[in-house]
Amino acid sequence: IIFTLFCVVVLLNILIAIVNDSYAKSLARSYGLFGKARVEHVSRQLARERFVSTKIYLDIEDSTKRNFSNIVKRCLFRVLRWCIFAFLLAVVIAVNVLSVDTWRLLWLYRHK
Repeated sequence: IIFTLFCVVVLLNILIAIVNDSYAKSLARSYGLFGKARVEHVSRQLARERFVSTKIYLDIEDSTKRNFSNIVKRCLFRVLRWCIFAFLLAVVIAVNVLSVDTWRLLWLYRHK
């Protein structure tokens, strides 16, 4: 009986050590994953802000950026970007609507 109790205590001690080690490893890994997710989120947010931004950044030292033609080119580039974005959004919406109707028609055809 004493040997059995001793073995149970030793096995529980080993189990606790394994769980503690696994927890420490997963905690260290979670900090890394959280940092990576934070960096990805910040980079996406900055890209969204830059895409939506209406500001035209002019460098004071660089006189070539002050040309009216460069400002017009930048504005046209932004308009073009928004047109492409609107077109892609319309395509995605159209594909979703068509795919829903297609699946509905297939379902109705099979269940006549």
